[in-house]
Amino acid sequence: MINLATLEQLEEVTEYLKICKVPYNENMLLKYETYFKSGGIASLYIMPLSINDLTSLLIFIRKKNIEYKILGLTSNVYLIDELRYSIIITTKNLTSLSVTDNEIEVSAGYPLQDFVRVCLIEKSTGFEGLE
Repeated sequence: MINLATLEQLEEVTEYLKICKVPYNENMLLKYETYFKSGGIASLYIMPLSINDLTSLLIFIRKKNIEYKILGLTSNVYLIDELRYSIIITTKNLTSLSVTDNEIEVSAGYPLQDFVRVCLIEKSTGFEGLE
């Protein structure tokens, strides 16, 4: 087992998530959320809806010295079925994208292949190899 928080720490985080209205699931079977359909159980699977939610959550968790893992869309991650994870934070709901004159701003959960296509449409160069 890796990344295991104590029951007390998990309860503290759960209470925080309820107060801040951050979506989460308890005892989440990760194979239903991963690209390769693999992965054990996450005691807490947290799905922030905004960068502010994510930032506040990370500040809270770090102050409490609680271990966690952050995952994106998981296409380059293989999670082992037999492992139990304490806290998994996913960026999959952080999908904003804005385009201005000389800048493309993209959130962590935005699909990489879609970002590359936007770059091509906007005639931004140097991103072609990411896809």
